[in-house]
Amino acid sequence: MATKEEFETALNKMVSRFKDPEVQASLKGFTATILFDFKEAGKYTLWIEDGEYKDMKADVIADSTLKITMSADTFVKVINKQTNPIKEYTLGRIKTKGSMSDLLRLRKVMF
Repeated sequence: MATKEEFETALNKMVSRFKDPEVQASLKGFTATILFDFKEAGKYTLWIEDGEYKDMKADVIADSTLKITMSADTFVKVINKQTNPIKEYTLGRIKTKGSMSDLLRLRKVMF
């Protein structure tokens, strides 16, 4: 099970990926509100506007265009490339609601 520190480090790592020029180019024109439900670690809402990271807040649940549910442990392993997100999705450890094309646009940030 991931520690609180490992989980927070993984969140920061995901957010820092938005600064990559390649990621910014791939997300140009993309606007979304993403609700992450990390089960035991709580819910986080992430706002992206025109491909740029705007904010992420814990325990703030806004209308979302995409919802991603997984354990904090799975999230840490995916962010650190210790497991394959497709495998985790296939096994039911990652669940999504919303546009699959939106999820695919975020793969460089999240996976």
